[in-house]
Amino acid sequence: MRTKMFLVLFALTALMIISAQTPSEAIPAFARKYGTSCSTCHIAPPTLNARGLAFRMNGYRFPDEEEKVKDEPIELGAKSDKRTYPNTIFPSTIPHLPPIALRYFGDFNLRNDAAAVRNNFNAPNFFRLLAGGNLDERISFLATICWKIGMTPATNRFGTFVPFQVQLGFHHLLENQVGRNGLNLRVGMIDVPNLSWNNFFQHLLTTNYLYGQRVGNNTTSFFEASGAQPGVEFNGQLVKNRLWYAAGLVNGDDGGVSDANTSKDGYLTARYKVGGNPYGGEEAFAGAGGGYTVEVGGLLYSGRANVAANVNEDFTRKGGDVRLSYNMDGVVDRGSWTLTAAKLRGDDDNPFNTKKTADYESVYLEGTYVVTPPWLVGGRWEKQDMTTSDAAQANIDKERYVGNVTWRLRHNVKISGEGVVYKKFNGARLAAARNNDYTMRFDVAF
Repeated sequence: MRTKMFLVLFALTALMIISAQTPSEAIPAFARKYGTSCSTCHIAPPTLNARGLAFRMNGYRFPDEEEKVKDEPIELGAKSDKRTYPNTIFPSTIPHLPPIALRYFGDFNLRNDAAAVRNNFNAPNFFRLLAGGNLDERISFLATICWKIGMTPATNRFGTFVPFQVQLGFHHLLENQVGRNGLNLRVGMIDVPNLSWNNFFQHLLTTNYLYGQRVGNNTTSFFEASGAQPGVEFNGQLVKNRLWYAAGLVNGDDGGVSDANTSKDGYLTARYKVGGNPYGGEEAFAGAGGGYTVEVGGLLYSGRANVAANVNEDFTRKGGDVRLSYNMDGVVDRGSWTLTAAKLRGDDDNPFNTKKTADYESVYLEGTYVVTPPWLVGGRWEKQDMTTSDAAQANIDKERYVGNVTWRLRHNVKISGEGVVYKKFNGARLAAARNNDYTMRFDVAF
């Protein structure tokens, strides 16, 4: 009975928020620069279509950049200086208008009785300051800084600033040797890229995945598929831009300035795409690419975590995914869909500082469907299981279903309703439903 009341209240709240028609987008600074709509690069922000993915991988540039730009950049130096370099400073540009945008999130939550507060207006929730662009055809920049709203009584501060991504990209390195897109470099606060488990990259659903980012006493070093860490990464596209790869070294320190130990974490990731448009190059902007596409991806992440004073433990994360899509590369329309299956395995050699090991496995199956261009639905089943040789540790096994309905009210306005229903929570099935959660979110960008 209580669950039914929650669902009714959830639906009524959705109607009230939708009727308000609050004016959302990923980086509207690009829409201003190129005088184009958000759907040029997005299915439903932040979910990218093939053109948006290629735009990102090509240093936030279109192949016919000079024809597309409506806000002409300011030249820093004469173009003729290119011919006399290195006897002159190589010329670059800066945007004429500040390449800055804001993205705003507001939530309303309903929770079952495992939570002390069972309903909450979490609006405003947080703002994101977004900036991105290029300095010339070989250098790009991207910054995402979150302002998490909420009073902190101990410091009397209203909110906290958290840098999510702040990075420089250097593109088309060794172009004559490996091709135009064969080798690029990213430095700064970087996320593990183009990864199925990265919730902020290519997904409609807003609930983070069950992937066991921390295990045991690990309080500093960590793996998080949707987080960013200070580091350096080489990436590129090979095999006619259909094989995408990245190799990076990061602090592994939860985004702090100084690392928790001397060791750095390293990762390798790659994806291969069959059908549709390639990941980069001029072909990716053609606007065709309908029909079926298949992508296969993999990840290997290896790190060293700090679990106690002068005690470190080694861990690895290994994963793979397969994604089948229909009509998601060209003009996304009624009946377009994606289906993704993924598995991630974690191995920790001493996470509890007891010389006992822990292994866990996370899997998910997720699908999205375009009902009409403004209306999208998505769903996910996921499961996490952990085994350990330390019998004193608590059971963290979970299984749940996540459902989402998204309405693109405008190109830069997105309203979504999402429900999380647990079948198993920390190994228990009987009381799992007490942890169910329902959220209504409105997302505005300008």
